[in-house]
Amino acid sequence: MDPGDGRPRKQRWKLLGAFKSAIKSSSSNTKTSRMATSGPTPARSTIQSGAVPDKPRRLYSIHDAVRDRNIQQIREILKAHPCDIYLTDDQGMTPLTLSVLLGSLTVAKFLYDSGASLLPEDNNDESLLCLAVAQKNIPMITWLAALRPPGIDRSEFLDALDLVGNSALHYSVGRNLLEITRILLVNGADPNVQARHKPDKPSPGTDFVDGGTPLLYAAGAPKDISSQDTIAMVKLLMRHGAATNIPERINGTFPLHHAMDRNDPALIDAIVDGPHDPSLRAPVDVGIIGNQDKHMQGTTALMHAAALGKRRAVKHLILRGADPNRVNSFGETCLHWAAGGHDEPGPDADTKRNERLGPPMVRMLVLGTDVGINDDEDDNGNKNNDTDDNNNIIIDDVVEDNTPTPRWATCNINATTNLGSTPLHAAAWLGRLNTAKTLLKLGADPFIVAEGIHIETVHDVRGTPVEYARLKGHFEVAEVIEGWERELKKKRKREREEREEKAAEEEKGSGS
Repeated sequence: MDPGDGRPRKQRWKLLGAFKSAIKSSSSNTKTSRMATSGPTPARSTIQSGAVPDKPRRLYSIHDAVRDRNIQQIREILKAHPCDIYLTDDQGMTPLTLSVLLGSLTVAKFLYDSGASLLPEDNNDESLLCLAVAQKNIPMITWLAALRPPGIDRSEFLDALDLVGNSALHYSVGRNLLEITRILLVNGADPNVQARHKPDKPSPGTDFVDGGTPLLYAAGAPKDISSQDTIAMVKLLMRHGAATNIPERINGTFPLHHAMDRNDPALIDAIVDGPHDPSLRAPVDVGIIGNQDKHMQGTTALMHAAALGKRRAVKHLILRGADPNRVNSFGETCLHWAAGGHDEPGPDADTKRNERLGPPMVRMLVLGTDVGINDDEDDNGNKNNDTDDNNNIIIDDVVEDNTPTPRWATCNINATTNLGSTPLHAAAWLGRLNTAKTLLKLGADPFIVAEGIHIETVHDVRGTPVEYARLKGHFEVAEVIEGWERELKKKRKREREEREEKAAEEEKGSGS
């Protein structure tokens, strides 16, 4: 799961390349045609044509024979030059690597029986299983996964990482290849193998999450993979011992964080209930750990879902026991995240989206119910119909006057962070007009003074929500909050006067 914005990153598979170009090669020497791959061109092996002493230059190489699927020629070449089984072409491919990439099972079996190694270090760091998964070659995958080479640990090739840093299981899960994933797991692939970036290799692309497990890749599957297929993959991994309590290394997120973007209660249940072994299970309130951004430490899946506006996920997490008042390392609750929205401040922030999703999420968290919440309210950031001509909120319209019965745990609307900022401070700082209105109507205190706010960077700026809004140039938000303050002062004054009059009447009655 973007995975510095807290939002988990989506995993996508990239094919290793147009390998058919290799078949068309008519090279008459030991070099093969250049082949497009998904990563950088592998380094050339130290074993090259002509490197073996007294070996004559041949017009027909072992790689040519592999491309032609000519086992008789391969046998004759190996009989004359046994070391050719480790020979690499100008793409760094051994004969076995090329045979797997071309999908030639017969040739691959012959080369293996002739002594070819399955290990990546003997194949220019290529994982043969990853190449087979790239081609969706089930017979090749079934054969490779079932091999029991003597003298080596099977995990060395079964869970081997490719040049990007993913294993074959990562790729089969990322592409939602359920049958291939089942074959790998049944033959002993580690369901908790973690992707790892190799320091001596170029930076991987977006189809890679350092430290991510196959389950994390499944939970964050792209939207073009259906929820039903995603859940089937998650359950398959769970049956083979996948753990939900292993975070990735970059952002410290867990599989549950990555599942929030799909907004599917069934997926949440599959992850929360999945591991039968308690030692493999992360709690529903699991928080991000090890993140270099202190703002993210302890951030739960509930906070992430609230920021994304995923109300079904938020509701289900709370019903499953997630605490809406749990705080992260900065003392923020999920209501702070809901008030601020997911998008970072700046020219690319989707203000209309936040203004549409923020108010209903805030109401649901504060009131503890989704009764009466309209998904399309404030769709275009339009002003609510609860303000007068001067943009003052009409105080008699306060939701508190007709509060529905809570159905689950509610948030403290005036919860303060370590620096004393409330959700209203966050909405004011970010210019969330409709969210600020909603918070005020639900009882947010506009007079609380914060010592700073944890948005963008840590800002040690003392002030009320009005002062924060003006500081950031959100003058319409500031005017609305000021209008509310004036109306609230009038209301409090009337209530005080009514109490004083009542007390005077009671005192007068008792005196007579």
